[in-house]
Amino acid sequence: MLLYEGEWVRDGNVFYFEGSKGKGIEIPKTISYKELLGVVHHILKLDPTNCFLSMKYVFNANIPTSPIQLTDDGDVKFFIGLNCTNGKLPIPLCITVEKRIDNHNQKSICNSYFECHMSSEIDKELNGDSMLMHKSRHIHCDSVETLTVDGENGPRFQNESLEGYKVHDWNMNETAINEEDYRMNTNPTSDKQMTQIGSFRTGSAQSAEILTMIDTSDGFIHDNPTIIEDVANERQNMMQQPIVSGISDDHLEEHQIYSSKKELQRKLCMMALKRKFEFKTTKSTTKLLLVECFDKECKWRVRATKLGISNMFQIMKFYSTHTCRLDMMSRDNRHASSWLIGESIRETYQGIGCEFRPKDIVANIRKHFFMSIGASIAGFHTSIRPVVAVDRTFLKAKYLGTLFIAACKDGNNQIYPLAFGIGDSENDASWEWFLQKLHDALGHIDDLFVISDRHGSIEKAVHKVFPHARHGVCTYHVGQNLKTKFKNPAIHKLFHDADHAYRISEFNFIFGQLEMIDPRAARYLMDIGVDRWARSYSTGKRYNIMTTGIVESLNAVLKNARDLPVFAIG
Repeated sequence: MLLYEGEWVRDGNVFYFEGSKGKGIEIPKTISYKELLGVVHHILKLDPTNCFLSMKYVFNANIPTSPIQLTDDGDVKFFIGLNCTNGKLPIPLCITVEKRIDNHNQKSICNSYFECHMSSEIDKELNGDSMLMHKSRHIHCDSVETLTVDGENGPRFQNESLEGYKVHDWNMNETAINEEDYRMNTNPTSDKQMTQIGSFRTGSAQSAEILTMIDTSDGFIHDNPTIIEDVANERQNMMQQPIVSGISDDHLEEHQIYSSKKELQRKLCMMALKRKFEFKTTKSTTKLLLVECFDKECKWRVRATKLGISNMFQIMKFYSTHTCRLDMMSRDNRHASSWLIGESIRETYQGIGCEFRPKDIVANIRKHFFMSIGASIAGFHTSIRPVVAVDRTFLKAKYLGTLFIAACKDGNNQIYPLAFGIGDSENDASWEWFLQKLHDALGHIDDLFVISDRHGSIEKAVHKVFPHARHGVCTYHVGQNLKTKFKNPAIHKLFHDADHAYRISEFNFIFGQLEMIDPRAARYLMDIGVDRWARSYSTGKRYNIMTTGIVESLNAVLKNARDLPVFAIG
């Protein structure tokens, strides 16, 4: 997304691009800086010989950041990577245009439109040596304003090129300010000067005051070791390690760099929640963060320090192995603070006008969970009879819910777990979701037979998700309903004999006796559908599996687990 014909406006620490127009474009991920510049010139119908383009964007960080300018291929690659992140709103590229001015009398704009800022003032004298302080004012690459030293006026770089002088803008890819030696006409009465290179307005709109002693006795500027060298070395280290952003990955290693200490703390909290352990912060300052495992005997710890004058933190030491006892592994989620939850939610709502009300939170809560075991799925295709029993049981933890189970029998008639699911309740939508997930895991199965109780939602979901499968009911549940409704033990005995009969003639004889004893019971069984519970009339292959007992057995095994939270069950 391109935004143009606007201007940057600062409101406190926040920058806005106001009064702009928008245009959407598609670009390849491998586009270079020059190619992108050409595309923007073409779209906005601009003549590059008469104007200068500035391409900037605002990085969505935890702390307010100033507009970051694209200056090279690395910046473009980083910007495209930000926009390729799933689940995040796109970051627009804001374009400002300045006309090129050509004034030969005093100032001119060079081809690259490189601006530096410098002015002069006399600060003080030390040990009889003249000390020159220049501070920034607007000048251009091809000329430098006249500098005053000890009350004397004289040209210092009159219309001379600043050959070798380079300043790198501060942005997410380059954080150093580099300066190379350059030749100058020196004052014969002074062999040392102090130069202050300060207040560079950069892509991140931050200031850096760098003070260095310069020896000019031989006509050249020679820097004594200063903060410039430290920042340059820091830049080399920064270029070797990418900046880690986001919380989706719980991987941690030495030399990782984070945009701020807060971002690192958030990563540590998410890591503790995922791996079910607790840590404590033993020291936290503006320049140091030290965290250790809550168990005093455990060696797990992280040490991170601040990088120079930036806000970034780098992991210097990391002992990744936990040696704590099992009873020390916590599941209390003490790191799931309101701050962490708020930060996680805020990433999704970064656009203008986004609202997040209580009803939105309820709507966004994950209501379903499905798990199928890969080895069980593979074995089902090669060795298991295609008869699947499904059932549900209720969870008893704080937030309740329903546990869905699908199971089979192996060749030894042993229980063969197939899949598990968790939903909000037993209804049409939940059963359809669970069986659809089961269908996605199994694929198409010839002669599939599904057995369940008589819940209407299961029957609807089976016919919709597995249209070619047969659906039978559990004969145990039907028998229990007969006991409850008709209170006659003879009816239950005849029903059991009828549903297990192999031949139709045998079934008809037994069922006729049942009908003579109680016609209402016979009508009840006929309404269910004889082909759904009688083996002799079954249109599918049940393989002598008449009940959902295999699932009920799993329910009994999971009796105590139903009291646990959902994440503990999974």
